[in-house]
Amino acid sequence: VRWAAELADTWRGEIAALFWPDTLDGQALTNVRNLLHKLRTVWPEVGDVLEITRQQVQWKVRPGAGIWTDVDAFERGVAEAGRLGGAAAIHLLRTSLELYTGDLLPAASDAWALAWQDRLRARRLAALGRLVDLLIEQHDFAAALHYSQLMVAAAPCDEEPYRQLMRAHALAGDVVAARQAYATCVAMLAREHDAPPSPATEAVYRQFAALA
Repeated sequence: VRWAAELADTWRGEIAALFWPDTLDGQALTNVRNLLHKLRTVWPEVGDVLEITRQQVQWKVRPGAGIWTDVDAFERGVAEAGRLGGAAAIHLLRTSLELYTGDLLPAASDAWALAWQDRLRARRLAALGRLVDLLIEQHDFAAALHYSQLMVAAAPCDEEPYRQLMRAHALAGDVVAARQAYATCVAMLAREHDAPPSPATEAVYRQFAALA
């Protein structure tokens, strides 16, 4: 469904070039034909909204009309939350993040699918980070801790999630856990990047280490 929403009103050759840029034209068009067959199989009602011809894929209705996908809802919710603040943004971010239950097309290995997966992972991580910030502003440290843990799970080799985790632990009153999060971050950086913590991470650590 997401694929159809992205590519409606598109020539088959354009679809082939987008999904299989390094494949010979004949094989790429065969791949498009097979993909459209799969689309009809998984979405039997596709003919109600799309006209699929030998040359083109076209909308029969206004693009997006009456069609809901979790990817669209997630991206729109996160974007709308960016224009809000306080409790309204928190509610919308939480609702949107609940829609993200894993990678888009996890079994896919094509470049276009991997690019979408990276895009959505990055947007989820950014949304989690903003949600943690907002929850800390509201002094909801238990919830901030929960979402900062999700950040670490989503990006265990990035520093920012550990900074958020340190903040959440310390503000919740558990400075020992904040120090443990810092130690885990230091070990991760040495193992994965052969690098020390950044000044930003050291600053967060110093801010809360003195509270112990």
